[in-house]
Amino acid sequence: MGTENSRRDKIDWIRNKIEVFFKKKPKEAISKNKLLALFALEKGSTKRTGEEILKLIEELGFIKIKGDLIEKGK
Repeated sequence: MGTENSRRDKIDWIRNKIEVFFKKKPKEAISKNKLLALFALEKGSTKRTGEEILKLIEELGFIKIKGDLIEKGK
């Protein structure tokens, strides 16, 4: 994932996008594929890195991933 600063930046970017989305639309779901594509393009990273970050966030219970949909967790 790169240096500690770039890792933190990527994690923060994804968490921020998810938090902003659920503040505006708490009962809706995010398209995982669209989020990962946006992440890859904006951060110059890979979708795989984004998927790894999403898995970690899901393991913490903040989100639930069902296929292409990311729903709000706890």
